[in-house]
Amino acid sequence: MASSEGGGRWLPLESNPEVLNKFCLRMGMSEEWGWRDVWGLDPELLAFIPQPVAAVSLLFPSVKEIHNFKTEQATKIESEGQKVAESLSFMKQIVLLALLGLTDAALSTRGCIT
Repeated sequence: MASSEGGGRWLPLESNPEVLNKFCLRMGMSEEWGWRDVWGLDPELLAFIPQPVAAVSLLFPSVKEIHNFKTEQATKIESEGQKVAESLSFMKQIVLLALLGLTDAALSTRGCIT
């Protein structure tokens, strides 16, 4: 277990949908929502995901090649600008910040069910 500076204890979270669902339900996420594995971003594979989708969390290792690509991408966006939907949000998260991502995703479900 990892400890925070305040002496609290944090349990590591894994990317298993069963574990994420249990955690988010305890945090107040509605049972109408849930985490699912996404096997790819091809339309055929995305068709397996229940709709609507309120949030997507991508988990992958941080390697030098990704860092270099993101640095080049940031430079290009700073010089040329970028158009994105106002409803889109992005948070780079590492270690304990993944908990914030889960919380943000769970909060994104509020108001999505009519």
